[in-house]
Amino acid sequence: MRRNLVMIMIAFTLLACGGAEEKGSTSIPDVADQFGQDFSPVIARIGDVDITQAYFDFRYANISATDKERYSGDNWKNRFLDYLVDETLLYQQAEAEKFDLWPEVERRLDVARRSILVKAYHDKKFRDDVKASDEAVAEHYESNKEQYRTLGRALGYHIMNENEDRIREAYEKLQAGDLRFGQAAAQYSQDENTRTNEGLVGWFNPDGYVMGLGFVQDFTNAAFATPENGYTEPIRIGDNWHIIKVGAKVAAEQLSLEDASDRISTELRPVIARELYEAHMKELKATLGVERYGEYQQDDSRTAEQLFRLGAETRNNHAKLYYYQTLVDQYPDDERAHQAQFMVGFIQSEEFGSTGEAAVSFRKLIRNYPDSEYAESAQYMLKNLGRSQPTLREGSPQAPSDVHGKIQELQGQ
Repeated sequence: MRRNLVMIMIAFTLLACGGAEEKGSTSIPDVADQFGQDFSPVIARIGDVDITQAYFDFRYANISATDKERYSGDNWKNRFLDYLVDETLLYQQAEAEKFDLWPEVERRLDVARRSILVKAYHDKKFRDDVKASDEAVAEHYESNKEQYRTLGRALGYHIMNENEDRIREAYEKLQAGDLRFGQAAAQYSQDENTRTNEGLVGWFNPDGYVMGLGFVQDFTNAAFATPENGYTEPIRIGDNWHIIKVGAKVAAEQLSLEDASDRISTELRPVIARELYEAHMKELKATLGVERYGEYQQDDSRTAEQLFRLGAETRNNHAKLYYYQTLVDQYPDDERAHQAQFMVGFIQSEEFGSTGEAAVSFRKLIRNYPDSEYAESAQYMLKNLGRSQPTLREGSPQAPSDVHGKIQELQGQ
């Protein structure tokens, strides 16, 4: 009876339309151990098949987020058990009528079985067992110390007005001592969010982002150039005039290797995992051999120049990514390889929003091509991955001064 239940579990895992959630799902070895000797209480019996508490828990842990929402609230356990009972009845009948021998079902079972095995193998080899060594962490730290610094912070206030005469009038009264800064903000500032709170905009880093104002690099530049408890002359930023006051400041500090090690390990893991995967696949292909026939034969005769041109000319981003990545893989020492590596990361980030993959690509550029003219831009991209606004689009703040021209040049070649 228990064997039949295990078969039900496997069949559902292979054929379920809802899909399993990766995060928090039980691993394949744990499932084998759990259901090989399942001594948990029986909570339902359908014919000669038992549904146990362990099976119930496993199934619920592996349903989609949408189904978890469906089976929540009052009496959800009984409702979910009803679903398992109905499914078991249908499964038993499908098995009795030999549906598993239908060619289409056999193919779907084979595809799903492959998918589960591949994922289990991939997770074990290229995720669970991947760890950056202490030596690799230390070496990365020594080579990239500037990345592991606190940015420094400043507490800022401002008076904002679109009228230059009004802002200069406020400045003169501050200089003469006729008004304190908070009084001047209340009287002259047009920023409704801060004028009643002495103009307070809060703490910010020198990276250009200020709460309530967005990315205003000129604002933070002026603030960090101003001493504590001082304020700037009237300055124009965008369409408005500002007087910026700086309260307390916290200086930037170099993180120690100990303080930075966890962050470095996290950053290096996907890079190490990708390299392990690439090396493993190369070894498997060499050992087992791969041949393609007919129209699927690969054209290995394309030069680096041809691949680069194909990447630049195609308008399909998936094809573009393929050509650039192929160039890097086949011609890592070519003069165009560092440009192609940058474009791989750029497309992953800007076109597909795959920040994890983009981070791996940009770090590979920095490590494999440290003298590349795109290394600075790759550092910038790493710092800004996941930001809500586009990073290297024209007009974005803080991008290296010539990066927009480089991108346009690469995309137009």
